[in-house]
Amino acid sequence: MYQALIASFFTLIISISSLAVAQTSKITSSSLSEPKSISSVKNNDESLLIERKLSEKIKRDVQLALKWFKHYQGRIDGSFGKMSQQAVGLWQQQNKFAVTNSLSRRQRELLLKNYAMDSVEFGLKEFSEEKAGIRIILPSELLKFEKYEFPFAYYSNAKDSDLKIILISQPGTEKALKALYDVLQTLAIVPADGVKEISQSSFTIDTQDLENKAYAYASLKGGYIKGFLAYYPPESQAVLGAIIQIAKDSITSVSDPLLKEAPSEAEISRTFFYGLKIKTPKLSRTGFFINEGGTVITSSNISEDCSKITLDKKFEVNLVGSENGVSVLEPKEPIIPMNFLTFSKNTIGLNSRVSSAGYSYEGELPEPSITYGSVENTKGLKGEGNIIILSLNLLPGDYGSAIVNERGEIIGMAIDNQDEFKTLSNNSSLALKSETILKILRKHKKLSHINSNFEKLTDKKLSTKIRESTILVSCWP
Repeated sequence: MYQALIASFFTLIISISSLAVAQTSKITSSSLSEPKSISSVKNNDESLLIERKLSEKIKRDVQLALKWFKHYQGRIDGSFGKMSQQAVGLWQQQNKFAVTNSLSRRQRELLLKNYAMDSVEFGLKEFSEEKAGIRIILPSELLKFEKYEFPFAYYSNAKDSDLKIILISQPGTEKALKALYDVLQTLAIVPADGVKEISQSSFTIDTQDLENKAYAYASLKGGYIKGFLAYYPPESQAVLGAIIQIAKDSITSVSDPLLKEAPSEAEISRTFFYGLKIKTPKLSRTGFFINEGGTVITSSNISEDCSKITLDKKFEVNLVGSENGVSVLEPKEPIIPMNFLTFSKNTIGLNSRVSSAGYSYEGELPEPSITYGSVENTKGLKGEGNIIILSLNLLPGDYGSAIVNERGEIIGMAIDNQDEFKTLSNNSSLALKSETILKILRKHKKLSHINSNFEKLTDKKLSTKIRESTILVSCWP
């Protein structure tokens, strides 16, 4: 009799639990408790048996739900290993179930039901992107497919969403992975500050500024690079951050990409990379190294209203000082220059031959251009004793370049030709004498060298020396 009563009691509990699953908007563990009289060991054995029979799709759904509730940190791959089991245990503990690290059928239904109700707003589902050869979980309610453009598949924001995602799929090597990592950081949509990590097989970029949050991930496997770049406003991080993490942990290569078309010249340029706008500096000028420690001298207008200053668009520098038309820069990280220039201790001779290496077109050309000329006047337009007038045709990109004599010694630095009252001819330029530069260097206690070499250099040796000592300096908005 007592056995019949106990059986009826359990039947009633199960019936109430089933009704709760169907009727409540948010199921709780109290409405779906496991029968207390059944052995926890027996329960776990049955759960493990059920778990082994689950399809990969259901296992991926369980991992996705566990990740959504912040219990699971691994990849969404349908493989129930130690991390998945520990996540199940954490979920069971939070929901006041016996911790077995394995879900019963009813627990699995509860987990998936609650996840479905939480995520319905975003429509999280698995996308199989055939042309990219990628399988990934994305929020279908927030995104819509836009276009393919090698090596990207673009998904733009849908409805009122601010989220945009670009899937990445291309053949590659370690070198190609590193190149992609570098170029993504130059894009206008990727802020400069944040976490940037790369290994031989993958990279992560997680950066943010006041206007934009960007997250990029890519991995190299089997000769192909697969990944994505997501960007959205920082204020959406609380909601979208979890979705982006799910995308990262679910992305899988399922086939070779079909996006193999060679890019046209219009797709890769100084300002665009396959249709994505690249960050460009506010202005660029020329600078030159004056010691083995990497101290750089350039024009003072490079330091006006810059969020940062870089050498060769890669290495950030600190502004040591800026006065009398001269800026002194010091690399934030140690740089060993290929060469550096020394100052001349000789007086400047009228009509003496001079040369300069400069980025005349502000970085459009990969190497500095050499320009030859002569000293036209040892004083400025108004008789200034610290200015030289040169018979040398220089462009704004050349400002800040070293003016050297035939021995490769610095006699001055090219400065802006503009004058409020007088205008130079097209073939004339102004330079600040080296004495002024040396005074500024001494003031800031920066090492410089004065040459005592009286031997003239051949044109080949001279051009090599000044090219190796010259660097592109950029001011970023």
